[in-house]
Amino acid sequence: MPQNPIPALGNSLTPGNSSTPNRIGYQGESLTADRHARDYEAANAQAIFTGANSLATPVTTSVGLATTYVGLCLSNPAASGKKLVLLSAAAALLVAPTLITTLGLIVGYAAGGITAHTTALTPLCSYLNGAAGVGLVDSACTLVGTPAYAKILGQAPTATTSFSIDRDINGAIIIPPGGYVAFGTNIAGPASGFVGSFVWEEVAIPA
Repeated sequence: MPQNPIPALGNSLTPGNSSTPNRIGYQGESLTADRHARDYEAANAQAIFTGANSLATPVTTSVGLATTYVGLCLSNPAASGKKLVLLSAAAALLVAPTLITTLGLIVGYAAGGITAHTTALTPLCSYLNGAAGVGLVDSACTLVGTPAYAKILGQAPTATTSFSIDRDINGAIIIPPGGYVAFGTNIAGPASGFVGSFVWEEVAIPA
């Protein structure tokens, strides 16, 4: 004889610390909902950071995979003891380029990491006034290892059109100690025309 689905059992505590049965769906499944926004717990733990170019001093972008790099680069020092989990990447060309320009993410790795930080920027903890993290952000540096494009983000629709992008990476790119991620364009960007930002979570590597 057919048997009805076995209902999910369990109780939860109310704000007044009294027990209440969990909510059950039509198929016996337990119904749950997030109490906070997706990144709340990591942000509250002071583990999320952001780094960006200044809107007051935009830069150009270097050509393709040139190791003498200009744009915005997020790197993880070789001895950091943490992984950088990329959450989002946003960028804009504030000045219209002279040619159709494609924007992407460059990644790379070397055991010693990036050591030439030509123009270092100051990352911020997303928990305002929180402690500094380990990730380093530069608007100019020397890339190491073998840089490669990992993701194409967008393209100017015409040769004389500025554009902006904002992509949720959602942890799909992880930067180990010695690694880095940077914005790249297929041609040199317009002078003083580029700004970008990265948001990442820092996760300790077990000893």
